[in-house]
Amino acid sequence: MMGKTGTPAWMVCVDILNKAKRELVTQAIETLEAEIDAKRMDIKGSLINVPDQPSDAEMKLFVVGQILDNAEQMRQRYGDYIKAVHSMGSSAKSADVEGAERARLFLMAVEKIETLIRYSKELDSWINDASMEVGIRDPALILKRTSASPRRKELINFLSKNKKMQKEGTFSGEEIRVINSASSGGLEG
Repeated sequence: MMGKTGTPAWMVCVDILNKAKRELVTQAIETLEAEIDAKRMDIKGSLINVPDQPSDAEMKLFVVGQILDNAEQMRQRYGDYIKAVHSMGSSAKSADVEGAERARLFLMAVEKIETLIRYSKELDSWINDASMEVGIRDPALILKRTSASPRRKELINFLSKNKKMQKEGTFSGEEIRVINSASSGGLEG
């Protein structure tokens, strides 16, 4: 089966996976923006003083990269803080409890950003693998065959259930059918 425009199945898959990659990165940036808006994170200063200033999106991608590079240290530091506040029990001041809750919410956002970026990076090799399946005419079968690893199965299931992608109409109805068919495991391959 080809797309309604006669597009080869492998191209349909590559398009789906590229859309997913862009959306996952967008969701990671939106998670960062939500943390900034909630004042659990603050970005100050200028990193580069050159005439060609980085765009807002480039700067946010840089910050996302810094979060990923330092995620384990943040988990340790904030985790220790949260444990210390909880160990105070009823003697903890309300400011400490609020701080621990803010730290917990921030760590959840860090985990979400890590997951979204890990998924987007996983798509790079998957896009390549799907583009090699030129002999298959069914895009759902291509996605099914190329999603044999546990990480890719997890990712295709994530894409099929991602409420934000559904709400924003990231995928066409046909693309959703392809993703759902590939994630359901009902295809022979």
